[in-house]
Parts: sequence; structure tokens; C-alpha cells
Amino acid sequence: MNKQKKQFVVVVILMAVCIIGYFGVGKFYKNQEEKEYENKEATAITAFELKDYEKITAFNYITNGTSITLTKDSDGKWHDSSDASVNISKDSVETDMLAKLVSVTADEKIAKKDDVSQYGFTIDDNGNVIAETNTIALTDEDNTTYTLYIGKENPYDTSKYYMMVEGNDNIYLVDSDIQTAFSKNISDITETTTEAATQESTEVQTEEITDEAEARTN
Repeated sequence: MNKQKKQFVVVVILMAVCIIGYFGVGKFYKNQEEKEYENKEATAITAFELKDYEKITAFNYITNGTSITLTKDSDGKWHDSSDASVNISKDSVETDMLAKLVSVTADEKIAKKDDVSQYGFTIDDNGNVIAETNTIALTDEDNTTYTLYIGKENPYDTSKYYMMVEGNDNIYLVDSDIQTAFSKNISDITETTTEAATQESTEVQTEEITDEAEARTN
């Protein structure tokens, strides 16, 4: 009987050790994952930031060899500079395009190279950058300008492009979502009938509320 009790105690102790070990190992790996995540966050490379994208009043980009320029009027509406009759979707411009530039992070930062052609860039005699894929030029309400240059697609990962920023000699490897966002044709960002009706309804409601408030004040 004493022998059976001893064996039982040993089994219980072994089970307790296994349970403690299991949770201990799990906690160890969890801590390791948290540390790796924190280190990754700490080493994130910021290639470009446009915090106040809503202050942009005009920008230009190139798609399929065509240069497109969009401008915003005093009422906050966007227009195609080549055809003012086209109703441009505010959401398409600001949410799907400009908002992509709030914080552009890079997988890699390459220091200035004497030969940048391998990344899809050319430097002319005046020191200007000529990009192989796209040039995105923006102007805000303070007349401050920002220019991004999109070079070649990464040969090893087609979801990445090389990018340069005006005033910065570094080359960055960024996600293709920037190039995708700024490769839209005018037809892609033209306001639909539903959008136009919704916007008009909102404007009318705003005007009615304003009129009622003024009437009460008077």
C-alpha cells in the first residue's frame, strides 16, 4: 500500500512538473514574440509622412503615360484640370489616394548611390530626379510642395517598388499600394450618380440647418 502511495505521489509530481513546464514554455515563447514585435515596430523605416493630407489643394501624377492634374476649389470639391465639367469623387481622391501618404513605411532604406538607374531613376544635368514609373507632385494650401518618385518594381518581389522623396537622397523599398493608388484613370475617380446625389442631399440638409439656426437667432 505504501508502495502504491509513493508511486501515486511520484506521478502527481511528474504531472505537476509537466503542467508547469508547459505553461512556462508557452509564456517564454509569448514573451519572445512580443519582443520581436516591439523590435520590429521600433525599427520601422519611415519613408514619407503627409499628416495633413486634407490640406492638399492640387496634385499631379502619371498613369499609362498620361499626366493627370487634380485641383480642389474653395468648396472642397475636386476637379480635373483638363476638363472642369468632370465631377471627381472626393472619397476616391482623399480616402483612396491621398490618405495612403499619411505614413509611408519602407522595408529597406538604401543610402545614396552614384548609379541609381538600377532602381529606376535618372538624375539629369540639373540634379532633378526622373522616375521610371511615376512622379507624384503635391501642393498644399500653404503652397508647400512634396514630390515622390516611383522607380522600378522590385525584381524579387513584385509587390514592392523603389521610391525616392524630393530633398532626400535615400532610396526606399515600399509597398506597391502607393503606385496602385496613384495609377487611376479619370474614369476611376469620377463621381457616380449615387455619390453625387448623396453629396447634394448632404449640402441641402446643411444649408437648411444653417437657415433654421439663423432664423432662430433673428
